[in-house]
Amino acid sequence: MTDLVSDFEEVEDFTEAIRALTALEKLDMNLGNCTMSSESFLVLANRIGSMKSLQNLKLGLNSHNEIWTTQIKAFCGALGKLALKQLDLNLWCSRSINDLGVKLLAEGIQTQQSLEKLQLRFLIAKLLTNRGLEFIYEGLKKLKLKSLDIDCPKINGISDNTLKALGDALKTMDLLECLRLDFQICVEFTSQGLANLAKGLCQLKNLRDLTIHTCRFLNLNDEGLSHIGKALHQLSKLEELQVQMPMSQFLTDEGLRVFVYYLKSLKYLDYLFLNFGSAPNVTSQSEGSLKEGFKGKSITILLR
Repeated sequence: MTDLVSDFEEVEDFTEAIRALTALEKLDMNLGNCTMSSESFLVLANRIGSMKSLQNLKLGLNSHNEIWTTQIKAFCGALGKLALKQLDLNLWCSRSINDLGVKLLAEGIQTQQSLEKLQLRFLIAKLLTNRGLEFIYEGLKKLKLKSLDIDCPKINGISDNTLKALGDALKTMDLLECLRLDFQICVEFTSQGLANLAKGLCQLKNLRDLTIHTCRFLNLNDEGLSHIGKALHQLSKLEELQVQMPMSQFLTDEGLRVFVYYLKSLKYLDYLFLNFGSAPNVTSQSEGSLKEGFKGKSITILLR
């Protein structure tokens, strides 16, 4: 379906073409290279709402698409007519989506009681604040997800309280098997924020695959990483783990040693990728000792 989009010069032509596809079960649309007007999006939302058999929806948009509160409301109206199992929504670089739009989006997603897999991408959504993220996290409590992939847009630093909202949401997601948290351009929270997040992580007893990604996490210290390590220690079914928190100014060799110690008790952990590179107080010489105890596992530890 993504290839089909490229066959049309006008978005209006495409929305007309999918009019008859009411029996479609999977729709994958990348409109990132299209300039879509607000009126065209309303038409598209109406078409999507008519696909009563749709179970898997993937929709990619970007800054060329005029997606305002009215368009989000129409899209959520379409969601209310569907019973999706998978939803992948990419609002990359949206210049217009704000906290109210995200609140409406959260309410629309809550209608999807059959949803098992959710991916939400905002990235550089400059009008979003911490409050907008909290609307999303609060909405997650209504779902029974098995897989969640969510990022944090570039706002003025995600707060410790917002991470508490995320941690509280995770406490209710006991069916979750796969979790990806991407904070790579929004890392101004502190050790208390990681403690708030850890209180939710430790409840995910069915989790098998976890990724936590940050970039330039200058505030990371031994205490904050210890909170995450203690939470992961309780995830007995964990098989794959990726943690990327480079460029910390305060993390030390001892803090990293304690973190890895917590992981060594996870008997099903088969794949481990850690990136704590460019941290001035972490020495690359400790890399070998950190890998001890993981015999037969796929282990990558980046400290340079």
